[in-house]
Amino acid sequence: MRRYILRKLFEAATTMLALTFIVFSAVHITGDPADFLLQGLIEFASDETIVEMRRRMGLDKPFIVQYGLFMKRMVTSFDFGESFTNQRTGRELILERFPFTLQLAGAALALAIVIGTPLGILSAIKRDSIFDRVGKAFAIFGFAVPQFWLAIMLVLLFGAKLKWLPTYGPGGIDHLVLPAIVLAVGPIAVMMRLARSGMLEILDSEYIKFARVKGLDERLVIWKHAARNAMIPLLTFGGILVAALLNGSVVVEQVFAWPGVGRLMLEGVLERNMPLVQATVLASGFFYICMSLIIDIMYGLVDPRIRHR
Repeated sequence: MRRYILRKLFEAATTMLALTFIVFSAVHITGDPADFLLQGLIEFASDETIVEMRRRMGLDKPFIVQYGLFMKRMVTSFDFGESFTNQRTGRELILERFPFTLQLAGAALALAIVIGTPLGILSAIKRDSIFDRVGKAFAIFGFAVPQFWLAIMLVLLFGAKLKWLPTYGPGGIDHLVLPAIVLAVGPIAVMMRLARSGMLEILDSEYIKFARVKGLDERLVIWKHAARNAMIPLLTFGGILVAALLNGSVVVEQVFAWPGVGRLMLEGVLERNMPLVQATVLASGFFYICMSLIIDIMYGLVDPRIRHR
């Protein structure tokens, strides 16, 4: 088991290293941030001003030197550099916005688990019933509906027309309802489909048939024996879902003016703010890699065969 964990740790570290190089390279080829900061003044700025601006931003050094300095700061102090627009570090900005993303992610995750999993199990139990058909229709809707369209429709209905819920910025629980619903619709659909397919497979298995032949209570068969084993596929999706929600949703946060990490990433892209873009994208990748590592280790603990692959 120790060798398996070390191998997975090495794979995660290698992936993270490759991600840092790709992100750093991609950000640099988008253009010179000094030109953006001097936009509108570039015709009047002297060559000395432009050179000084690039020197202060560290853009006068060769690319590989910039990357080496960036990696040194990131490894030693988790420092992604200062934002070009407000002279604050990317770490500070992410930590400032992360509690808002955590609120939204927690609410969306709770909705996905509480609604999606039971509905998927009940759809499998009531196979081909009207309930099952409605559940499958909702799952298709959840897969297909664009987040921005659903967000705008809910804002128009519950905010502009009915005036039941606020639609702008953070606040009390009522401010969280609409963005959480929009963010949770897709995960609910996936949870329903995974729970339904897993439950159907378990219900058709031999040991469930044997338990019924023995005369065990149907509720005991379904909720203790079948449902518990049907949850295994949901563990994988749940780990990835946690990472995705913690990274924030650009569309939802932008529509509802929610000051989360996703909106921070969009601000960095629009401002061509290299340290901010690097910080948010790498934080996003870090979450995904860590969750994948945790899931791999959990699989190794549950199934010893995986360790020897």
